[in-house]
Order: sequence, then structure tokens, then C-alpha cells
Amino acid sequence: MEKKNFAGRNSSIPREIIFEIFSWLPARSVMRFKCVARFCNSFISEANFVNIHARRSIYDPSWWNKILFARKEISFLYY
Repeated sequence: MEKKNFAGRNSSIPREIIFEIFSWLPARSVMRFKCVARFCNSFISEANFVNIHARRSIYDPSWWNKILFARKEISFLYY
């Protein structure tokens, strides 16, 4: 039996759809998904994802103190 990745090559959900869904989640939920699979960790850590998530979070007053930040010098995400 072939092992299926969370959203890898055997997934029926396109990466773009997962990216879109995750970009609307609160930062705390997004950070939890980093531990689910390497795939999640890799695309959540991308600067493009962090920028889109930050832009969307600004418009939701309940998330004003929970925005993702990425630092290039250190490969960590902060919220």
C-alpha cells in the first residue's frame, strides 16, 4: 500500500486550495498544522504564505495580535 502525503503528489486536494484555506485560518491554528506534515511546515514557512496571511489578518479585529511573522535570518515563524 502506498503512503499518502497530507497534500503531496497523491492528494486529491490541489496545493492552491489548501494554501487558500490555510491563509484564512487564525495564526494559532496555522501553527498547529506545521506539526502535521512536512508539506504543511514547508508551505506555511514560505514568505508568500506569511504575507498573504498577514494581509488577511489585518482586516479581522479579533486577530490583530495573532499575525504570522517570518524572519529570513532564522527559519522560525512567530505569532
